[in-house]
Formats: sequence, structure tokens, C-alpha cells
Amino acid sequence: MDLDNCLPLKGSPHSHHHNTPSHSYYHQLLKVRTDILSALTDAEINHGDSTWCRRWLRLCGILPPTGTRINDLREQLMPLRDMAARGEQVPVVGAMNPLPWRLSKRAKTIVNDRVTRISYPHHTPTCNAEKQSFIFREGCWRTAEKIQALLVILIPSLRNFVAPVRTALRSLVLGLKMLEGQTFSVNEQVRLCLDRGFKGLHKEDIQRAKKLILEGLSMLEGCCPVKKLVPALHCLVHYADGTALHGILKLFWMMSFGMSLSPALSRSEPSPTPQPYLYVRTV
Repeated sequence: MDLDNCLPLKGSPHSHHHNTPSHSYYHQLLKVRTDILSALTDAEINHGDSTWCRRWLRLCGILPPTGTRINDLREQLMPLRDMAARGEQVPVVGAMNPLPWRLSKRAKTIVNDRVTRISYPHHTPTCNAEKQSFIFREGCWRTAEKIQALLVILIPSLRNFVAPVRTALRSLVLGLKMLEGQTFSVNEQVRLCLDRGFKGLHKEDIQRAKKLILEGLSMLEGCCPVKKLVPALHCLVHYADGTALHGILKLFWMMSFGMSLSPALSRSEPSPTPQPYLYVRTV
């Protein structure tokens, strides 16, 4: 392949002209760079000389200083190749790059395939309808399915994509999952004098969960435009305080009505001393 034919020429950010290229020109240029970079192999990169690596880096608007070592050039090129191989559009200096909080079309297809290939246990909410998932706003309508998508499936499915948003979601989701409490083993239930079917939430974990939720929401606000955030997302800030006041909030979900619930602090053997856990019967 003649790389010189793929280099930005007239009207590009690196030419001596000051013409402003159209959006369609930039879009085509981004696609060409992504396709040809994704086809590179490790062997080709490791055997390429300095001139060869510099030509590839020039495709992304990177102009290494004179005298840069060949190993440093290869280290700059490999992450760009990996990004293109994952389906992400390679950033180009001076071009209209994809927004950092949005998946490209190819990335959406990859993430959708990851979700649709999940095998669910019986009686578990699913998040896809045949070959379409919630990534394309399909197969995820019930509240139980949306909770499953947010707390379990979304973060691992976004692996290698939209890193800032995924980091924010990891803190947010960890805080929310901590507030759901934990299930005890049989031996631990005997040690705590609990009947089977109880969930517990350590009171010290409530404040840690609150900090994680605040951290996740702050990071989301920092990497996304405010107009892209739903105002109701602010309600998550109060989940930790509500849990400390009322117990595990999941039991207040309307679908829990009709289940056999005991008081939030019930124990089989009441103790006069304050306990570090909130105990709730879930079955």
C-alpha cells in the first residue's frame, strides 16, 4: 500500500493551505485511517524501520521529534493500532474526532454482540431480544431488566471502550451494589444467630457506598455534557442516607409487595448491644 496516497494533502491540518475541509472529508479520512491501521500486525510493526513508523504516525497527525528512537516510535504506534482493531475511530489532530462519551457504530456492534451472547440462568431477567440488546434500545423494557443491565452487564460489556465513562460507572455501580447488602453462608448465619433467608448490610459500608456514588456521579458530570445527563440521576445521591434510615431500599420496590418480609432489624435472638449490621429477611 502506498501510504503517501493516504496522507493528508490539500486542505488538511498539516498542509500549508488554510482551506477548511468539510465534515464529510474528515469522516472519510477517519474511516480510512482506522481501517488501514487495524490491519497492521505485531510482526509488521516490530520489523518496520524508523521511516515506516513515522509514516504511520503521520496518518494520525503525530510528528515525532527528530532523533526519536525506533522503539519509542513503535510504542506510539501499537496503541493506535489496538484502538483501531477494537473498532474505535483513531483520533486525528485537527480532525472532528468522535465524542469521548459515545460509541462508534462499529463499537456499538461489538458491545451488542457481547451482550447477546450471554447465557442467562433460569428466571433471570434478560437484556436482549434475539440479536438486539439494550445497546440498540431493544429487549430491555422491564425494571428488573434495566437493573440487571446497569448493575451487572453494562460495565464488562464496555471493556476497551469509552474509558472515562466506564471508570465513572464502576464507582457508581459498586456503591449501588454495596447498598443491596450481602447474602450469608449457612455457617455465618449460625454464627450471627440468623434464620435462613436474611441479607445483611454492614453499617460502616453505607458511608463508603455514599462516597462511591458521589464519585461516580461527579465523574460522569465531568466527562459528559450536562445536557446529556438526566436530572433524576441526582436521586442516587440520597440512596445511602435512605438505606441508613430505613434499611435495604430494594425491599421497598413495588415488586417486593406480597413477599414475606420481617422488620428491617429483626433477629432470631435480640441482643441488647448495638449491632454493626442491618438484617433483612428476603424470602
